[in-house]
Amino acid sequence: MKHTIPQRLIEHAFVFDVLADYGPEKVLDVGTGTRSTLPATLLEAQVEVVAIDEMVSYWGHAVENRYSPIIPADILSPNQCIKNSAPFDAVTCICTLEHIIGHDRAVKNMVDLLKVGGVLILTFPYASEYELDIYNKLGRPKQYPVQLFSGVEVAIWCNQNPVELKRIEFSKHFEGETWGVGGRLLKPRRHRTESESDFCCLALEKEAS
Repeated sequence: MKHTIPQRLIEHAFVFDVLADYGPEKVLDVGTGTRSTLPATLLEAQVEVVAIDEMVSYWGHAVENRYSPIIPADILSPNQCIKNSAPFDAVTCICTLEHIIGHDRAVKNMVDLLKVGGVLILTFPYASEYELDIYNKLGRPKQYPVQLFSGVEVAIWCNQNPVELKRIEFSKHFEGETWGVGGRLLKPRRHRTESESDFCCLALEKEAS
């Protein structure tokens, strides 16, 4: 039986390829969740990692990662502990931003926590235009929103923050016209353009204000 190639492989390949160009000493991972191995892998590479998640108000329960300790913190209002750890050489937010309705504020806070010359790495579902909640649109009950971002949102993040677009890659993971529609493709199709893509990996470098 053939197995679907996980989306996470493409995301992590992008993350590590970008980070290899920066050689970070300290990374903030936003929205680590229960299963992410990213902080543990970075720690194995002798990179200091601060992993944060705020599950109670989002999901209704606390979170404990299987591989790394997590600091309970919300990127929409970073606590003093996170601020004291800044600035970071890199901030990673892997398949998390789409769950945060205040995504513009979240991106601003992540950029603020970066040092100049540091990199913000985001991965998220992508569409030709913004969608507030794909599951609500499809009439499928879910306990949390999943937004689809577009080139408009990417442009806004770049215009509202002192960042430069360093790298962007697209891929398609679902058979339907957009992310979450139809079955998952056994082998995601990776693209260099937006055409026929439903997922985006993005790297933004912080510039001096």
